[in-house]
Amino acid sequence: MTTHNGARHLVEQLDSIAAQHYQPIEVVIGDDASTDASLELLSSFSAQAGFPVRIQRHEQQLGLRRNLESVLRSCHGSVIVLADQDDVWAASRLDTIVSAFTSDPATTLWFSQAGLIDDSGRSLGRTTWDAVHLTPEVANELSRGAQLRRLLFGMTITGAT
Repeated sequence: MTTHNGARHLVEQLDSIAAQHYQPIEVVIGDDASTDASLELLSSFSAQAGFPVRIQRHEQQLGLRRNLESVLRSCHGSVIVLADQDDVWAASRLDTIVSAFTSDPATTLWFSQAGLIDDSGRSLGRTTWDAVHLTPEVANELSRGAQLRRLLFGMTITGAT
């Protein structure tokens, strides 16, 4: 997970990670020079979590891409699940992802759609696939073996899915 001045949303996201039926093996968080209460919230979460939490505090702002790069390089697991600071995960999220990888050893990438919510957590009545225009035609293209071309040249996957 990457954070930057995300205190407003972090508690709900961190609580949803802690409430997973399948507990994370580790959580790696890169904080991009936050000036709000993000670090205090992350430290409190780390102290209470039932799994290892590593916080990388960047004194100088790196920007999202470099912060994410730093976090990804620090992960030890064979399956890495990305999270945005303002996400709220369903309790079965990690179960579903782990099942996808264990049921088919050839799986190298898994993604899903997600419901979009406003700042108050109310549904916007749209999904990430609506937002990136993942039409039935595009979904069919993905299922016919054009995954790499679509992933490289089309907007299909959002970072946190």
